[in-house]
Amino acid sequence: MNILYKDIVYIPLLIGLTVNTIFLPIIKKICLHYDFLDRRNESQKVSIRFGGVSMFIGLFLTFLFLINRNFYLSTNFLDIKTLSLVFTGISLFSLLGMLDDIYNLSPFLRLILQITIASYIWSNGIAINIPIVLINFLPFLSSSLFSFLFTVIWITGITNSINWLDGLDGLASGYTLIASLCFIYMGILNNQILGIVVAVFLFGTTISFLKYNFFPSKIYMGDGGSYLLGSSLALISLLNINQYSSINNICLNLIILYIPLSDMFQVVTTRLLAGISPFYPDKRHLHHRIRRLGFSHRSTVLIIYSYALIIFFLLFLSINLKLNNLMVLTFLSISLLLVKFFKKDLIKLLKNN
Repeated sequence: MNILYKDIVYIPLLIGLTVNTIFLPIIKKICLHYDFLDRRNESQKVSIRFGGVSMFIGLFLTFLFLINRNFYLSTNFLDIKTLSLVFTGISLFSLLGMLDDIYNLSPFLRLILQITIASYIWSNGIAINIPIVLINFLPFLSSSLFSFLFTVIWITGITNSINWLDGLDGLASGYTLIASLCFIYMGILNNQILGIVVAVFLFGTTISFLKYNFFPSKIYMGDGGSYLLGSSLALISLLNINQYSSINNICLNLIILYIPLSDMFQVVTTRLLAGISPFYPDKRHLHHRIRRLGFSHRSTVLIIYSYALIIFFLLFLSINLKLNNLMVLTFLSISLLLVKFFKKDLIKLLKNN
């Protein structure tokens, strides 16, 4: 237990908290010197767009510490092969995001490279194993091809959904902070040590990054940062699914990631129905729709934070009351539809209070 708290909680948390504080001011000076600035809107003050570099440094230092510490402990509490694969996968996604920040890669090239990284992760053993109940019902799902397809879609989907969520100051980092708490809770219950390591680091790095990223933002994480956060959440959830391959467990992880995934689903669906490319940038995202209802930048972010906390509460109830998680997902989807139908009444209620 002492090893668990010292090496799994305190050190990754400390690295996540301190690295941004140390390196973000340095990165800011470098970006100002070389004019690596984000000018998203001429009416807004320009901002630094390479905050994800600091997160990457923190991730690398956490990995080095854990590798070194594991060699000196009398008991190997971490699977070094899986640890290396997780940190390699997250690093590759983050580096891809940084390349996109610098060179503005085409969406198709980004997707091809994302699929390549996800395929590498699958081929080395972190995968979605199809639940037995589904294989008994649909025997053809036993083919490794479906494990490959579901795993690649899962990793690339979650990574991109967090990237798409990064449309307002502090939104992606704040949401990831809340999601990391959910995964820490699940990791403790399931004794998923590696999942706890990554989730604790995410919690530390996002809470310290929010100091610079919350509205009005002084620095953006860029694609390098959002890809790091997204791929981390994707791989933590895969570790949970890999450990307990069941429909209920898959749904449990979908509950945690419901906000970015539901946002991505409705955006892609509405774009395809409109006859345009799913990669075409527009203002169909959740935060754009909330802004159009008349809420301010800060209020929109806080509304989505609140919804994420409600989902955290539902997750707690689901685990402790042993609810059917598929029903919880259905409830969340119905709640979004009800909000859409009665949004005018909801706006009046929120603004009057």
